[in-house]
Amino acid sequence: MHHSETNLKKLAAQIPVGGGLIVFDGTCVLCNYSVGYLLKIDKKRKFNFATFNSKILQNEDPFFISFQDSKSIVFIDETGVYTESGAILRIAKLSGSFPVLSRVGMLIPRFLRDAIYRLIAQYRYRWFGKTDHCIVPSPADAGRFFR
Repeated sequence: MHHSETNLKKLAAQIPVGGGLIVFDGTCVLCNYSVGYLLKIDKKRKFNFATFNSKILQNEDPFFISFQDSKSIVFIDETGVYTESGAILRIAKLSGSFPVLSRVGMLIPRFLRDAIYRLIAQYRYRWFGKTDHCIVPSPADAGRFFR
């Protein structure tokens, strides 16, 4: 088994069954708002969260190093690693709160979905702002965030 696969399996073992780990930009206002929204709707506690600079992702493994400079949301579950529009659609599907997005989104070719995602990612600070403070979870949700 490749070193990256071993580390991914260790990480996946800490993720709720049927859910996943959402890795996001903790300085992005849009990202923080989205995580806050997911915390509210995720009654079954399917999702865990980490920022790109979380210690859990700080590793010499190239798999984890690739996250450090990522401009993409990353979603990890038992089926694999998803980025850009793939991550958004996987989260939408598993959350059950965005059925139209998850169904219609899959009809749009990936290259087009990812181009739209990259456009939003490129201008997210300008359009939505940047913060020095990552979302602060409630005590009940604190265990869902990897530091």
